[in-house]
Amino acid sequence: MRSGCPERAGTISSRSLEPCEPGIFLRIFNTSTSVIDPEAPQVVRVVAGLVFRSGHLLITQRKPGSHLGGLWEFPGGKVEAGETLEQALRRELREELGIETQPELALEEAEHAYPTKTVRIVFFKCRLESGEPRGAEGQGIRWVSRGELSAFEFPSADEGLKRRLELEAALWEEA
Repeated sequence: MRSGCPERAGTISSRSLEPCEPGIFLRIFNTSTSVIDPEAPQVVRVVAGLVFRSGHLLITQRKPGSHLGGLWEFPGGKVEAGETLEQALRRELREELGIETQPELALEEAEHAYPTKTVRIVFFKCRLESGEPRGAEGQGIRWVSRGELSAFEFPSADEGLKRRLELEAALWEEA
């Protein structure tokens, strides 16, 4: 894990962005105490892709019966040991949707504490290189316009970026 980002921590009191590399930012979490809480939920590292085509954004629906089932999300998944964020995102989109993509820009990082785990997610703007998305794991798939996005319910961890996408037209320009 990168310096300054604890894997498990107690209450988060403040957040800031610190340049890491050109165009990439690392979110630093300052805790109210320097003691790591052994009872705190495990942090799960996740990546998600914003894939655009002809002015539409690809979103997927979580399977009923799964964690957050029925909600819509930006497609992606968990980062496995030894993978870079970009490798994990390419693998997840290939496995889940049958598409080849190129992550081009890390847009945002968010952290959300659910009752059983904390999710730390990095959202990438991606270029669709090949393939037609299909729900290999039974999930719903939609291409939505900027005006349609607000009609879909997303998990809490995705809501900040969803609101930003609704407001900022420039984000909809294809990578």
